[in-house]
Amino acid sequence: MIRFAITIFLSAVLLFQVQPLVGKYILPWFGGSPSVWTVCMLFFQSLLVVGYAYAHAIARLKPKHQCWIHLCVLTATIFLLPITPAEQYKPVDAENPTWRILLLLLICVGGPYVILSSTAPLLQSWFARRYPSRSPYRLYALSNAGSLLGLFAYPFAVEPVMKIDHQTILWSCVYILFLITCAACAVHLRRVPETSDSGVLRRSSKIDDQADQVVSRGMVALWLMLSACGSVMLLATTNKMCQDVASVPLLWVLPLGIYLLSFIAMFGHKQCYHRNVFGVAMMFVVVVCIALALGSSGIGLLAQVGCLTFILAVTCCVCHGELAQLQPTPKHLTFFYLTISVGGAIGGVLVTIVAPVIFVDYHEFNLGILVCLGLLLLSFRRDRWSVLSAAQRHRAIHRTWMIGAIFGVGVVLLQWTTIEITEIADSKVLEIDRNFYGSLRIVHRSANVPQRERVVMSHGKTIHGVQFRDPGLRQTPTMYYASNSGVGIAIEQHPRRSQPDQSLRIGVIGLGAGTISCYARKADVCRFYEINPLVARMADEHFTFLADAKARGAHVDVLLGDARIVMERQLAAGEPQQFDVLVVDAFSSDAIPLHLLTVQCGELYHRHLAPGGTLAFHVSNHYLDLRPAVRGLATSEEQAIWVQRTEDDPTLAANFECASISEWVLLTSNHRFIGNPVVQQAAQRWPPKIRDLHLTDSFSSLFSLLR
Repeated sequence: MIRFAITIFLSAVLLFQVQPLVGKYILPWFGGSPSVWTVCMLFFQSLLVVGYAYAHAIARLKPKHQCWIHLCVLTATIFLLPITPAEQYKPVDAENPTWRILLLLLICVGGPYVILSSTAPLLQSWFARRYPSRSPYRLYALSNAGSLLGLFAYPFAVEPVMKIDHQTILWSCVYILFLITCAACAVHLRRVPETSDSGVLRRSSKIDDQADQVVSRGMVALWLMLSACGSVMLLATTNKMCQDVASVPLLWVLPLGIYLLSFIAMFGHKQCYHRNVFGVAMMFVVVVCIALALGSSGIGLLAQVGCLTFILAVTCCVCHGELAQLQPTPKHLTFFYLTISVGGAIGGVLVTIVAPVIFVDYHEFNLGILVCLGLLLLSFRRDRWSVLSAAQRHRAIHRTWMIGAIFGVGVVLLQWTTIEITEIADSKVLEIDRNFYGSLRIVHRSANVPQRERVVMSHGKTIHGVQFRDPGLRQTPTMYYASNSGVGIAIEQHPRRSQPDQSLRIGVIGLGAGTISCYARKADVCRFYEINPLVARMADEHFTFLADAKARGAHVDVLLGDARIVMERQLAAGEPQQFDVLVVDAFSSDAIPLHLLTVQCGELYHRHLAPGGTLAFHVSNHYLDLRPAVRGLATSEEQAIWVQRTEDDPTLAANFECASISEWVLLTSNHRFIGNPVVQQAAQRWPPKIRDLHLTDSFSSLFSLLR
């Protein structure tokens, strides 16, 4: 008994530890995008199907054959350790990295993950053969406990105290321990006579005789739809959380934990699911959803995460609760679990691969709620004891539910179109498109004064660039980049700028609309690093900032790829850029990829700076206070200057989009720049509570940055 318990517990812990571990390891390689985790989840869901299918197939063989086959497979996975991803798998271009991530994961963790995912069903089958008089459900409970421990231990007990390389090595060592215990269970199975499972089969056949069930195609389709809907809600909610904050393991684990808890609760305690109660809860889900859409900019981080968690919890409980009610007799149980794992993988494919192709915005979250409502109504209709089927006796309840359902669908559809309606009230949408890195929107906004007509680029709810249509104003730096902003001061007040015969070398991480190129003069070099090819295309097609700078004689170019990887390769090739000003403006909606604020990345920035150069960090953010992390990047010779613009530029104050409130932190050791009266006047006094914070590639906690 003990060897089965230890093996199943270890497999569950390792199974849910490896997911955030590997996700965090490769996240910086692909720009810190929330889609990296979505692709990881697709991979893990797909391999879960493979593991279940393997367990389902091998369990049909004779015990002796099962033993030898599994021992051979276990031995083969030893040669796949350790699971540390190799540097050679870093991206070499800015194309959609979905397939590269899937291939990387398959090579690094594919084999061990299949074995781990097959362990729980396979060992429960072995246990039933070896101990036919004992129930295997204690092992099921132990597997659930290990899953939760492995999942929640990572962001709270593993990530904060261990370097990422040490984590992969430790995981590999524990995996070897798991292989030993699993091999012991397999050898133990050899002692079981081939007829020893007859008692189990007889008991199962008696149950089947008492309540045999024919699994129809419609039933299988319903299993697939319910499991796929739960998977869609998991991934869509995770995307929504990470888009406006940061893609970090904590915000990966929270939704996955809710998903897992709902599965355990609904299948372990079927009496917890009351369809009428959750039907009412779905109405509240719709209300919360519309509230988030209309007032997300005024909702705090914790409140927003709480609302999304509530939505996910209710929808997952509905999907898993209905699945638990449809659970078949033991004769079809392995096929049932295999089917719902396939449904989960289908949901991952829909969100990760299909949605970015067919949608230009993140509509899968709303669609998931719509489908969940539809499946709940379908369950009412097909259940003969539900209120909908008892319309003759309960017509009032019937009408109430129908009206509620129509209300829910209508509100969700309204929520879907609210942003569209709001944005096109005085505007014309020129283009909306979406790729791996997010959804971008180009809008032409009209104004009462023709000179104020402008083109706007936005990512989610964050505006990334504004340009006036008027020829006399179109080269005016707008938004966070106005002349009295931190970046405007860093460039225009640089000591070299006061010497007409000298040019500046300006580096910018994050292209946006290309607004910063407004500061590039003749013979200046303005080099942008941009990971998203869609941003580069839209900046070139809908804005003239880059073309105007080139027309003035500036040397402007855009290097595609993750800035950190590109800059590392420049140094490896012996090409330090010698920037006089290096601007870090790497927005991803309201989130900044944390791997661009670590001490290791700060060292990289300084190696690309010219003597006396300035680092300019854009730290405007609704939820995170990035100033301590930026101060932690300063060398002992540098001074950190905080520039906060609380009043709009008087010449452009008619609209928020023209010149907005912004925060910048400048790091420089250039005493001439620091002593400049304009710089001194713009510099703000640092609040006493702000302390230096040193983030590293291994330790980068989100909690320390919350406002």
